Amino acid sequence: MSHTSESCILIGGYAQPPKETAANFAYSILSCQLLINKKSHCIVQCHFNTISSLTSDYINDLLFGYCFDDPLEPLLEKIQTHIHLAITSSIVHALRNAQERFRQIDIPA
Repeated sequence: MSHTSESCILIGGYAQPPKETAANFAYSILSCQLLINKKSHCIVQCHFNTISSLTSDYINDLLFGYCFDDPLEPLLEKIQTHIHLAITSSIVHALRNAQERFRQIDIPA
């Protein structure tokens, strides 16, 4: 599947990482960017500005295919089951923020 500006939209979310974590020292804000298919409303790619590319890649694998029309809670439970980091709550908050932004826009067909 081609991920072009014609077939997808880019949505962002953010959260503050916990104090005294490497993410807070490095970035002060944890951000996520989600590439979402306009027709299916499913995540086709995502990126989190984490210290480790392994963390961002793992989150991308967990989120791939999630439909933003579906309830967020099952996805958040999956994240909390699989990710045990100091920034896990910030990842959850950033996703909530991104879904809120997604629901506020009118997605062009």
